[in-house]
Amino acid sequence: MFKYRGIIEGFYGQPWSHQERLKLLNWMGRMGYTHYLYAPKADTYHRSDWRSPYPTQEMERFIELIESAARAGVVFGMAISPGLSMVYSSKEDREILYEKLVSFVHRGVGLIGVFFDDIPLEMHHQEDCQAYSSLAQAQVDLVNDMYARLSKEKNSIEIIFCPTVYCGQGTEDYLQELGSGLDKEVGIFWTGPEVCSFKIEGSDLDQVISAVERKPILWDNYPVNDAMMTPELHIGPYINRSADLRDKIGGVFVNPMNQLTASLITLHAIRDYLEDPDTYDSMYSWREGITEVVGEDLTEEFCHFAYYNLLSPIHSIEMNPYARIWKKGFKVLEVEAKEMQRITDALTRGLKDKELGREIWPWLEEFEFMSRLAAQAVEVEKGLKELFHLSQTNMTFALCKTFYKLQQNLNRLRRLLQKVPQLQTAVTGDLVYDYGLQTNRSVEGLLKIYIDQHGIVLKLIRRILTRF
Repeated sequence: MFKYRGIIEGFYGQPWSHQERLKLLNWMGRMGYTHYLYAPKADTYHRSDWRSPYPTQEMERFIELIESAARAGVVFGMAISPGLSMVYSSKEDREILYEKLVSFVHRGVGLIGVFFDDIPLEMHHQEDCQAYSSLAQAQVDLVNDMYARLSKEKNSIEIIFCPTVYCGQGTEDYLQELGSGLDKEVGIFWTGPEVCSFKIEGSDLDQVISAVERKPILWDNYPVNDAMMTPELHIGPYINRSADLRDKIGGVFVNPMNQLTASLITLHAIRDYLEDPDTYDSMYSWREGITEVVGEDLTEEFCHFAYYNLLSPIHSIEMNPYARIWKKGFKVLEVEAKEMQRITDALTRGLKDKELGREIWPWLEEFEFMSRLAAQAVEVEKGLKELFHLSQTNMTFALCKTFYKLQQNLNRLRRLLQKVPQLQTAVTGDLVYDYGLQTNRSVEGLLKIYIDQHGIVLKLIRRILTRF
C-alpha cells in the first residue's frame, strides 16, 4: 500500500468551494485516502499574490477544513507556489514565506507543499544570479531552509517540493543537482513521462529515482480537465498505471477535475488501485464508482454516457465500445440515436444528486444535441434509400415528393452540422459529427447526379408540391 494516497486540488480554473472541500474530506476518510493538499492555481494567495497573508475569514475556513480532515483521519496539507516572483536570496521574501507556512503548521497542518512548477527555467532577478550558480541551487537552498525551520516548530511536519522540471525522462542536470542537494526527508513531485501521462510504468521512474536520489511522489494529472482540456469530461476508468509503481514511488496524489462530484467516480476507482494495484480491476472499480455516485438504477445509462466521454490523456474515443457502430448502416444508428435520446432524458430527470447534474449538464445537453444530429442523418439516409427504391417504379409523383422531403431533411442536417463548431464540450468526440458530415457529403453528391438525370420532372413536381 502506498504511503501517500492523496488528493491534490492543484488545477487551473475555478477552485472548489468551501462546502465542496468539506464534503471531499469526509468522503476521503470513508474511502481510505490519507492526505489532502490545497494548491488551486487560481487562488491568488497561493500563487500570484503569495506574499500577502490570507484574510481572517479565509483562515477561519482553513481551520474548519483542518479540523474536519482530522476528524476524518485525513492529513490536511497546504502548499504555496511563490516561483513567479520569489527572490530566492532575499531574506525578506524568505521570512514572508516562512511566516505564511508556519502559520498553517501552528493551526494543525501536517503537510507543507513548496511549489515551483510552471515557471521559467532561468532565474530572473539579478541578485539571485549573483548569489547562485543555477536555479536548482537557489531552490535547494530555499526549501532546505524552510524544512529545517518548520521541523523545529513541528517535528512530524512533512514537506513535498514540486520542481520546475516535473516530467520527462529524468535526465536533466537540474534534477541531479536537486537530488544531491535537497534534504532527503523532502519529497519531490513527478507527473511521469508527460505533464498528463498516457501511461506510467515502473521502468519510467528508474532514471528519475537515480537523478533525485529518492522515490518521487507521483502527481497524477488524471482526471483533471483544466487548461486545454476543459471541453472534456474525464469520467472514464483509471488505466495505464502499472502495479510495479508501488516499488518505485513514495505515493500518489491525484489531481481531479473542477467538477468535484463527477470526479468522485474516478477517485473511487483510484482508491482501489492505491489499496492493491496487483488485484486492481479497472472496469469493475469504474462501474462501482458510477454506482456509488449515480445510483444503481442509472448505472447502465451513465456508463453509456461516460463511454462517449472517453477523450482524455489516458483514453481515446475509439475505446468507446459503441464507436464501431458508427461505421455500420443507418438501421443500427437509428437505434443508437434513440438510445442516446433516452439516456439524456433518463439522466436529466433521474439523477438524485443535483450537484452532479449541474456539473455534467453542459456535456449532457450537447450529448442530446448529438443524438438529434445522428437522428437527422439517419433520416437523410432513409430518404435516399426510399428515393432509389421509387426510382425503379413508375410512381413519379411519389418519387418527387420523396425527393423534396429528402432535400428538406438534408437542409436540416446541414444546419445542425453548422452548429457543431460552436459547441463547448467534446462529448462523442468526432464520432457523430463525422457520421453526419459524411452522410451530408455523400447524399449531396448523389443528389446532384440524380438531379442531372431527372431535373425537368423534379422541378415541375416541386412547384406543385410547394403550393400545398
